[in-house]
Amino acid sequence: MKTKFSLIFALLLSLALSAYAGESAADVLSRASARFRAAKSIEATFTLTSSAQAGVVKGTIIMSGQKFRITAPQYTSWYDGTTQWVLNAADREVTVSAPTAQELQMINPVMVVNMFSKQYTATLLKSPKTQRVIRLTAKQKKADIRQAVVTLDSSSLLPQTITLTASNGTTVTVKLVGTKIGSSLADAYFRFSPKAYPGVDIIDLR
Repeated sequence: MKTKFSLIFALLLSLALSAYAGESAADVLSRASARFRAAKSIEATFTLTSSAQAGVVKGTIIMSGQKFRITAPQYTSWYDGTTQWVLNAADREVTVSAPTAQELQMINPVMVVNMFSKQYTATLLKSPKTQRVIRLTAKQKKADIRQAVVTLDSSSLLPQTITLTASNGTTVTVKLVGTKIGSSLADAYFRFSPKAYPGVDIIDLR
């Protein structure tokens, strides 16, 4: 009986390993992207570092589909899927813009998970069982984002670390902690409200 169970265990292990071996980077990212789309909202605390500037930016990010809201001591940013508002509280200014897809990835690197299929070639890198690490290489040589390395939790497929390399060699790394799925949020949550910030100058760059 012991031998029989050992054989069954060995068979199941073999099947599991063969399934993992056949898993492609595109498959993993497709499932991660589907997870994002299915979630009503996703919230996380982040730490951002950049080779272009000294210091660390810490804050929170809440996403819902293509929309997001980033809150940090230095600034607050809202994006409703079309328009972005960036509030500089110290200068009491709000900059309004309509960012491109490439610009959005530098503003919110998590967006790269949803944009990979059309813009990048994905490669699954060696990683521990608890993670999936994927390198994304831009299909176009002139792309603003030359490469991205995304680390996902293997169980939830939610991002843990994302490192972007721009065409000029600048790197931006975002580490996400306490990532969780939340409830639905009104569209107004992802838009700047002038009534909430009276006296703030609005600079429209659209």
